[in-house]
Amino acid sequence: MALAQKGLSYAECEQRALSVTGAAFFLAASYMNHSCDSTVTVERQCGHTSKFIARKRLAPGDELTIDYIGSANLLPPSDTTDPEEALMERLLHRQQQVLSNYQFRCQCSLCESEFAAIEGLD
Repeated sequence: MALAQKGLSYAECEQRALSVTGAAFFLAASYMNHSCDSTVTVERQCGHTSKFIARKRLAPGDELTIDYIGSANLLPPSDTTDPEEALMERLLHRQQQVLSNYQFRCQCSLCESEFAAIEGLD
């Protein structure tokens, strides 16, 4: 019986999950490509389900993408006050995370626009 069916709150499910080591396969999510500026977020539900929530208005035919690395929460430690240097650090840090964890170079619209902005600074 799924934990949600036992009447446990999401917090209680999360606490129990901390004591379990394992993996899961979510079929719908497995079809979604990565983007650092994803179109949907994944909210894991207690039990065996996930909910996908649009981050922006989507038109029919728009690609649903998820952020494999949690880019919004992934900021490298930085002491710089230079905005251009900070942009480069964030971009390179995201690129390194995707490459080391998923073995590809991210070419999402956010990364490509930041690469173009950095190249335009030269």
